[in-house]
Amino acid sequence: MSSSLSPFSDFWHERLQILSFCPICETKQHSMQAKILEIEGNHCLVHMTCRKCHNAILALVQTNASGVSSVGMMTDLSFEDVVKFQSGSQITLDDVISSHTYFYTGAWKELMEKKVVKNYKSTKVKRVSKEKKNS
Repeated sequence: MSSSLSPFSDFWHERLQILSFCPICETKQHSMQAKILEIEGNHCLVHMTCRKCHNAILALVQTNASGVSSVGMMTDLSFEDVVKFQSGSQITLDDVISSHTYFYTGAWKELMEKKVVKNYKSTKVKRVSKEKKNS
């Protein structure tokens, strides 16, 4: 998808008026702040934030001869986060397999146990040192 917005901006801003209420808190009349992320042909990716409840939605809006349709999902990503992650590398099949292996084999438990023990020892040393100072 390209991010060239110039001649299409007015076109898309008109179509995005259908998304002028928050589906979460149901506030109407200019409650949503919409920022266009990308436009390609008759598809537009939009990040919207409700001015009242501050929830965010990513929506894919499509226009055709029949009208306008959209599919959206709630997100905790800010507009800036979405831009950042769009330019990041894609997750590969090898990444997914490596993650599955890491969690399936229990390697994460060993790492967590080491961190917990390290934190416990660190906390215990600080507590002992504090008790010695107080006595």
